[in-house]
Amino acid sequence: VRLMVIDVYSIQGVRGASIPVEVVADLKPIDLGRSVVECTAPVVFKGAVTNAGDCMVVDGRITSKAKATCDVCLSDFEMCIDIPFTQSYCKNDNRASKVVFDEEDNLEDDEDEVVVYSGDEIDIFPDVEQAVVLSLPITIKCKEGCLGLCPECGANLNKGNCPCSSSN
Repeated sequence: VRLMVIDVYSIQGVRGASIPVEVVADLKPIDLGRSVVECTAPVVFKGAVTNAGDCMVVDGRITSKAKATCDVCLSDFEMCIDIPFTQSYCKNDNRASKVVFDEEDNLEDDEDEVVVYSGDEIDIFPDVEQAVVLSLPITIKCKEGCLGLCPECGANLNKGNCPCSSSN
């Protein structure tokens, strides 16, 4: 597994500066309990990192391909992953110490979630991995109009009618 590390040294002191970024990593299989989603291609982040003054903003897209099992017809299929990604990273205590909490220790609504980093590099891998997992639908389908399985004989109705369907 290669880490998705971005070197931000060249833009650290220049507010508004931006650099293009393309990083690649392998993602371990995602166990959803009912099935496993396995990336069949490396996960690619392509975008830019911008110095916003008090933090670095990483913005772009995450792409890959994954093998999954349809929750409706139980067939294996390949799905494309193509999701937007935006995350703010604050160096050490720059902005993290300024985050405002209300009287019940809840993060104020107008504050973005900020991830703390140190040094001259930002490792976006944990956030990319989380974004991929959260982008997966609750019900994974091989196609939008998946017909599923016959409740009587278990035939895959996407492959045609089963003997049971003619008698119902």
